[in-house]
Amino acid sequence: MFPTYFSRKYKKNYSQLEETLIVNDEVVQIVNQIPRFVKDDNYASAFGEQWKLYRLTQLDSYTKVPITYDRTKRCMGVIQHTPKPEETIASLFKQVKPGGYLVMDHYTYRLSHFTKSTELFRFFLKRMDPIKGLKATEKITNFFSPIHKAFRNFYLLQAILSRISPVHSYYFAFPQLSHEDQYKWALLDTHDSLTDWYKHLRFKSQIVKHLRSIGGKDIYCEYSGQGLDARCKK
Repeated sequence: MFPTYFSRKYKKNYSQLEETLIVNDEVVQIVNQIPRFVKDDNYASAFGEQWKLYRLTQLDSYTKVPITYDRTKRCMGVIQHTPKPEETIASLFKQVKPGGYLVMDHYTYRLSHFTKSTELFRFFLKRMDPIKGLKATEKITNFFSPIHKAFRNFYLLQAILSRISPVHSYYFAFPQLSHEDQYKWALLDTHDSLTDWYKHLRFKSQIVKHLRSIGGKDIYCEYSGQGLDARCKK
């Protein structure tokens, strides 16, 4: 007997058959007991390679820097990496109970998007084999990290360097990290930013318009560190 689950979204049962999961009449492959709702040859593959090699790096117990609580109060930074953000937002809104709120964020257009070298590097790296992409990111990080480290106490020089270097630097944000952890964090986040296949941008007016179109009320949308923070009531 294979396990059967109940989908609140579709109001029906769905069953696990050996190494597949049948959801709404669609077959989903199961790998290591985890349903794979996306294909392996996308961003998940690139992220998987770095996670296997640096699985301890962002654990508080390993770095001794207690910041995870502040960084994981909300699961954000996902919608803009899906193929069709508007459909993702609409699907999430369907899961909200009447009177509840959908809280989200989204990348937006900034001057830095057009003045930094990140998109040029990303154009090539996201098309690479995941292992080769990670190795290429390591070479890029190895080249630029010593320069970021040398300029860590000079804000203006760091600002200029950030236009040339695609490497993420945390010497200002988390100066308490050791140089070793600074390097690893730079490598991981640089790899994330250069290998994500989808990275959609939206104007504030576009987000507000879409939230209205799906029936959202009491809409809030403002600029933030990540781009746009938004919420609406159902």
